[in-house]
Amino acid sequence: MDDPSMPAGSEVPDLFADNIRLSQIATIRDVIRSLRREARSFDAESELSARSCEADLQRYVLLLCGRIIGGQNRDLNERDRVFLD
Repeated sequence: MDDPSMPAGSEVPDLFADNIRLSQIATIRDVIRSLRREARSFDAESELSARSCEADLQRYVLLLCGRIIGGQNRDLNERDRVFLD
């Protein structure tokens, strides 16, 4: 599936090359970390036997980030893996 926001044949931009993007990435990272803490807390307090709130959140974020960097259309390299971490 092609990303309609990117021209055909264009490469994925270097997300680490732009300070504004880096700032946005850092902000989102901090929000995700906060959500993961809340999910862990929810899982710990939950009376349900399947404590999967944090695991579900991690899978969702990984899928979302993979789509953002075009992982469905190309092989991810080491730089991509660092970004996803």
